[in-house]
Amino acid sequence: SAGTSAPLALNYLNAELGQLHDVAFLDAADDRVVVSNGNDFHVLDPTTGVSVGTFALPDGFTNDVGLQVLTSAITLGGVSVPAGSLLVTDGDASPDTAFAVDLSTGLVINDGSDAEVGLPSGLAVGGVYHATRGTLFVLDISPDRILEVDATTGALVNTLPVPFDINFGGLAIDPVTDNLWVGSSQTPTVAEISPVDGSVIRQVAVGPQGIGNEISGLAFDAAGNLLASSTRGVVYRVTLPPA
Repeated sequence: SAGTSAPLALNYLNAELGQLHDVAFLDAADDRVVVSNGNDFHVLDPTTGVSVGTFALPDGFTNDVGLQVLTSAITLGGVSVPAGSLLVTDGDASPDTAFAVDLSTGLVINDGSDAEVGLPSGLAVGGVYHATRGTLFVLDISPDRILEVDATTGALVNTLPVPFDINFGGLAIDPVTDNLWVGSSQTPTVAEISPVDGSVIRQVAVGPQGIGNEISGLAFDAAGNLLASSTRGVVYRVTLPPA
């Protein structure tokens, strides 16, 4: 199991797992975070950093992965996926793929066929399901953009601009505004953008909170705080100013 050099209550957690590629948050009853280091995904106790569950990524090692714990049931590639499942976006697959994992087993959900759908992205490094719009949003670095995708068919619905360069990076859905947040390892800034047209609502500099060019993923916790995984192996709790 992994230790911690500082608990999440002090605004960052070092899971000692090496470079992290994304972070997701379980529901308030669990109050745990899920991270990936490329080989596996780990369920962590946020107060201690201890791994309470480790599963190999179903499709093998990937540098380019997005994670989201689904807050509502969805249909992915024609397969019903229950709330609480882990949505995984794999940009190293050919084609890029989104699939759903049962967090109790670490296996891809299967109901006669796997819960997965091919994506039209060039190289996806993050992805989330937007319950209000009923679509997937995929962070693509080839070129830098966000794609809105039909979760059943994988068809492209819309293309949104991003306000900065993307290398590693991630997406999260604001639990209050329903807007998208995007972060990148190319800048110590996160941006809130409209899921309709990509217009920038605001940008927040996180450098003063000790975060450099290292953001690899985003998620919101139960209290509405923004979590950011890091290429340096850390999960930060970001303090966002009032809108």
